[in-house]
Amino acid sequence: MVHSRLFMSSSARTVTDDMNVTLQQINSSFEMEQAVHAKAKNFLRRRRARSRSVSEAVRESAVDLSIRVRSKLDITVTALWPIAQPFTVRPLMVILLLLRALVEISLWILNWKFPAWVFNGIAIKDITTTGQQIDLRLQQACFWPWQYFMARKKAWTNMSITRAQYISFYNSMWLVANDIIIGIALGSFLISNKDYMGEVLQRYVKDYTIDSISAVLDWLTSKNEYPAGLKLNPELNPFLGQLFKWLIEIWAALNLRNVLDFIISLQPIVPMVINMIGFSGVFGATMSLSLISDLLAFTTLHIYWFYMVAARIFHWQLTILYSLFNLFRGKKRNTLRHRIDSCDYDLDQLLLGTILFTLLTFLFPTIVVYYLTFALTVYPEV
Repeated sequence: MVHSRLFMSSSARTVTDDMNVTLQQINSSFEMEQAVHAKAKNFLRRRRARSRSVSEAVRESAVDLSIRVRSKLDITVTALWPIAQPFTVRPLMVILLLLRALVEISLWILNWKFPAWVFNGIAIKDITTTGQQIDLRLQQACFWPWQYFMARKKAWTNMSITRAQYISFYNSMWLVANDIIIGIALGSFLISNKDYMGEVLQRYVKDYTIDSISAVLDWLTSKNEYPAGLKLNPELNPFLGQLFKWLIEIWAALNLRNVLDFIISLQPIVPMVINMIGFSGVFGATMSLSLISDLLAFTTLHIYWFYMVAARIFHWQLTILYSLFNLFRGKKRNTLRHRIDSCDYDLDQLLLGTILFTLLTFLFPTIVVYYLTFALTVYPEV
């Protein structure tokens, strides 16, 4: 028992000594921390008290100078603004008003429609792709100021409209900025390669819009073989072929001696046109592409004319065949009520209708061949 008590007292004494050592270490750490903080404060005080460097002095003097200059400018502008306002704001407002009037007049001209018997009554802007692009840009120029003020207006009562105007305005500005950037790149490419692009354009225009069409017409009017296995009318086929060839010769030569003279006369003009298209890239890539589209449309205008002639003949013949078919059925079209009514025809009328129907039926395949030839040329997706 005595031995166990001695053992327990020694272990308790050891625990007590360990606790004292731990407390002393904690106190020492706290005192060391306080001493470090005190030293750091003294060091910071001495660092703040040191003299400023040259760079700090220059920076502070520059900031003070800018503040003084800004304050003096504010005072000067505030004093001179009432005097200069009539000479600056009012002329600017007059210029903006004149520009807006010019834009409105341009929009009115672009949206003016021809009579019904001229170009089917379409608007001027719809004749060319460039006209449509100019109309779009002018409408945007008129709409952007109002859209900007609507975006800047903080209508907290209707946040959905405010956000929509904000997103729409900056989205359109972003699209126009990208369009201008791409247009400048495209324009620089066209300007740098205008001679090569002019040669390529002339070569392809001659090959695909003159020589190829002439070869197709020669194939259709050949006497030794039947095109695509079709036996075309021997009288109507040469007539239509010669008609379209004559139009091609007029378009290619333009009252010159031959096609070569026409191509030579265009050589100095085509690079200039491509150069103008390149400079239009500052208004956006869409403007350059619109001009390119109009240029290609102009060079293939004769093919569109061929299509219109063939389509008109095809439409007339199809309408006549439909009317004669109604004659065999004993019916006719009532143009007042827009319906098909019954009708009693005389024997002479039936005989004449039979003769005309027979003639047009045998001529119809030849008309269809020429119509499909130019329809597939103008509208390949058909």
